[in-house]
Amino acid sequence: MEDSLFLSNALRAKQVMRLYLKEGIDLPVIIILTEIVVSKIEKRSLPNIKWVETEFQISFTKVNAILTGLVKRKFIIKVPSKVDARVKYLDITKSGREFIYKITSNLVQT
Repeated sequence: MEDSLFLSNALRAKQVMRLYLKEGIDLPVIIILTEIVVSKIEKRSLPNIKWVETEFQISFTKVNAILTGLVKRKFIIKVPSKVDARVKYLDITKSGREFIYKITSNLVQT
């Protein structure tokens, strides 16, 4: 890795940590919101609750706590699958999209 790329990545990591400390935003929240937006941009299937469990290797109880916070902040909604009602996909709301765009726009550009 080139030094300039390392420095850029290190600065981004520092900025993400500041978000966590200043605004109480955990890294899983940033990743979940980002993954939803990326899925929509790339026209892929939305992530579901099981994806979050697998991605972070955490229990359903912890996933539910994270997602409940996002729903309460009106950043995401849970959308039932048309094929299997047990599956819930995660979709982003307008305020969630604005929030994650605002956060990521403040990260250093390479």
